[in-house]
Amino acid sequence: MKKIRFFIVGIAANSNTPKPLGLHKGSDCYIRQYDLQSSSCGRQHSHLDVLGITKMGALVIPDKINDNQGTTFTVTEVSGDTRFPCKDVTSVKLPETIVKLGDVCFYGAKLTEINIPKNVSEISHTAWADLNAVPECKVVTENTHFDSDDNGVLYTEGKAELRSVPSNIATKTGSSTYTVNSAVTSIAKGAFFANLGLKKVILPPNLEKVEEGWPSIAATKDLEEFAMTPSSTAKYEVKDGVLFTKGLNKLVLYPHAKNVANYTVSAGVKEMASYGIAGNGNMTSIDLNEVTKVDVSALVDIGKLTRIKLPKDLKKDGLRQGAFECCNALEAYEVAEGNTDFSAVGGVLFSANKETLYFYPLAKPDETYTIPSTVKEIAAKAFQGATKLTSLVIPTSVEKIQEQAFRQNYKLASVTFCEPSKITNLSAYAFWQCPKLTEVTLPSSITEIGKVFLQCENLETVNVPADAKLKTIKEDAFATNKKLKNFNFQGNCNLEAIEANAFANAESLESFKFPKTVTKIERNAFTGCTNMATATFHEDADIQKIGEGAFADCGLKSISIPKKVQTIEREAFRNCIYNHRTTKTNQKYPSVNL
Repeated sequence: MKKIRFFIVGIAANSNTPKPLGLHKGSDCYIRQYDLQSSSCGRQHSHLDVLGITKMGALVIPDKINDNQGTTFTVTEVSGDTRFPCKDVTSVKLPETIVKLGDVCFYGAKLTEINIPKNVSEISHTAWADLNAVPECKVVTENTHFDSDDNGVLYTEGKAELRSVPSNIATKTGSSTYTVNSAVTSIAKGAFFANLGLKKVILPPNLEKVEEGWPSIAATKDLEEFAMTPSSTAKYEVKDGVLFTKGLNKLVLYPHAKNVANYTVSAGVKEMASYGIAGNGNMTSIDLNEVTKVDVSALVDIGKLTRIKLPKDLKKDGLRQGAFECCNALEAYEVAEGNTDFSAVGGVLFSANKETLYFYPLAKPDETYTIPSTVKEIAAKAFQGATKLTSLVIPTSVEKIQEQAFRQNYKLASVTFCEPSKITNLSAYAFWQCPKLTEVTLPSSITEIGKVFLQCENLETVNVPADAKLKTIKEDAFATNKKLKNFNFQGNCNLEAIEANAFANAESLESFKFPKTVTKIERNAFTGCTNMATATFHEDADIQKIGEGAFADCGLKSISIPKKVQTIEREAFRNCIYNHRTTKTNQKYPSVNL
């Protein structure tokens, strides 16, 4: 038997890109098989990827799996996929063959503790990020990479880095204050998460590193303050319960439960860290004072925040796109007098020349908004969470729409791209989670479309206007749009490529009429389109390649293979309904088994 690796709830990162062959449901899990070509030896290896566990209660992961076809898989890694939750799993026992715990392990599971076997050498900083609560970790003494204490706190070997504190720490210790072990010099993201009843964290005196970004080191709603013993070696300090870098240059982390309504950032502070102020429920306004650099997602989910004031010396290079996020009560942005890079009109934040729209206040009451004709760029996350908007007009002046610009616009039902459009960059996730969108006509000027409408669960129709410049439908572009029925080309379009999984599992898609210019349909492009009865090609189509699994598990009743097709890869028409004789003009493929 050949021994190769097996991945529970995810596949490990590798310099070679794995190719999924198909998704299958086993008795207790969802499994996807991959092939991976080794660049070093040219050999191909098969991997199994168990995406989610349907089993209830205790889960004991085996050290080996036999596929009953002569191959034994050794379990070496664990990671996750948020599409496949493990919500009914209450405990997990890992085998000694495990060497790595990856991102979002056991998504949604209700774990209270987990064992860390002796061979585990790598644990992702976000391993527990999507659990309901952080479990107590029990590291075996033979493990030379990680350590734990009697409270189930996880460290790297020698307690140099704090990795995770169990969510029940306040209950377990009987105290609302937790003192970090004095040996700790580094604190990882997610170290404190959902620690109910924990109000104060005392940081170690020799702290050298605090990891920034999501999740912060203390994403816990009851935390009121940090404290720290002053030290000449520490690179951090605490003022008024807030964590800063030494010398008060950067605001690193503001406690979720700190009770200050109108907050002015301390004088001298020049920088706001990513997730520096997140989840606070008491702040109603903030004056950034002397800040000159605001990182992405610096202010996030501040539920009562109504106003943000930008300081005089903040320049456009100092404000990262997406710096302010999910502040749902925000009514207006203000700009200090003398600022030469920004302006505010009607509470909306623009560049001084009004060519870039940076941020739209989420509590602005308007249901309809027409973007001013001066605007050339809509910044990343500019409208994220604007839940009152129902319709939007994008003028011909706009050239770029950055990532997540209109994410989570839950009431947005109409988007109009005025023509002739100049948009060349319609970035991925631009309309992520806009459930009211049912029909969209794309701007004629874009050359590619990716995951723009991710999780727009009610999107039924996408129109490509006549003479559109669209060349590529990118990987996974419409894979989450299960209600997509129609993808209409309203005239000539020189589309060339439909990439892997572009319409995978778009189970409502009824038909697809390919423009003559399409030359390749890549792996799993239409796999799982169970209602797609017809796929129509131009009589003189340029199509040369149909990738593996391209139409697998579709509802195709017939198909004619154009004469220029040179390659049909394996399982291209797996589990389609009928056998059909292809066109006689294609001598290489006189017939295809559907």
